[in-house]
Amino acid sequence: MNRSRELLAAASASIHRLKSKCLQGIYEDLNAYRAELRNLGDQKVLTAIDEMMTALNPSGRSAVQPLPGAVPTSFQERMRLCSILHAFRIRTITIGRMMSYLTSPESSL
Repeated sequence: MNRSRELLAAASASIHRLKSKCLQGIYEDLNAYRAELRNLGDQKVLTAIDEMMTALNPSGRSAVQPLPGAVPTSFQERMRLCSILHAFRIRTITIGRMMSYLTSPESSL
């Protein structure tokens, strides 16, 4: 009986570490996307990313970075940002699915 409690405690600690690592990875992804998308100049997108980062990192480490004044004007720069936005959209879907899994009863088995 004592051995099964030890195994359960070890499994629980392992699950907690995996969840923490996953959430840290999501935070780092959001931070990278925020750095790339700040040139877009869309405060709504940046605010949404900041809110997600704050939710993932309640310790208070600030994710907010000042916005530069320049908005991309060249076609090539706008296409690069479009590509980044598309990748970000796909990543947010993945993040949403992962968060749903982490909060589901199945993830704590």
